[in-house]
Amino acid sequence: MRSLLSLLAAASVIALSSAVCAEDKPASVAATTPVVAPVAAPVAAPVTAPAVAAPAAVVAPATEPAKPVEQSVVAELRDGSKIEVGPDSTVSVINPDGTKTVAPDGNLTLKDGTTITVKNSKKVTE
Repeated sequence: MRSLLSLLAAASVIALSSAVCAEDKPASVAATTPVVAPVAAPVAAPVTAPAVAAPAAVVAPATEPAKPVEQSVVAELRDGSKIEVGPDSTVSVINPDGTKTVAPDGNLTLKDGTTITVKNSKKVTE
């Protein structure tokens, strides 16, 4: 940097002295005397701000997975009547007109041969 400043200063002195000397000399000599123009200082590259990462996407907090909706199951008995077992294990008999009545205690055999035990209108799990 120091040598660059020295060079600039020297170039300015030469330019000024050439201009002063040119005034004292005849036109023919002044025209042949080289005039050195001052050298411009190099321009530094512009400083740019570092790239800033985009903010991370906002993610909703994790929630518990949705529980499956428990539904009633309708099954056909061997005798052709239908029963409904509710999500709370309540067993009802579906009458031909669509109304429901409480299933009697005991064993009910489904069309496929599976036996369901009912006690206090609830399916008993064994």
